[in-house]
Amino acid sequence: LEAMQRIQCPILFIHGLLDEVIPASHSKILYDAYTNHVTKKLVSLPDDTHNSISISTLLENIEPFLKHISSSIDRNIKCPPLEIDSNFRTRQG
Repeated sequence: LEAMQRIQCPILFIHGLLDEVIPASHSKILYDAYTNHVTKKLVSLPDDTHNSISISTLLENIEPFLKHISSSIDRNIKCPPLEIDSNFRTRQG
């Protein structure tokens, strides 16, 4: 739970309530412990197990979450210049 205090980004938990490997309550505990960002979401899927969540179900939940967080991104942010140390460059050939 300590690690949850170091995360500083939006977070999405998706958990099948019939999960036979990791209890769904673990996701709820992590969700509740995550207090560093306003954007968090817990999706509990009542009919899914650990490995039964379909791609379409994942996308139904991931896409709106990503759209929501991308709408709040400051598009005018200025990034510092990036310099790559020549010692890290690899030679081709």
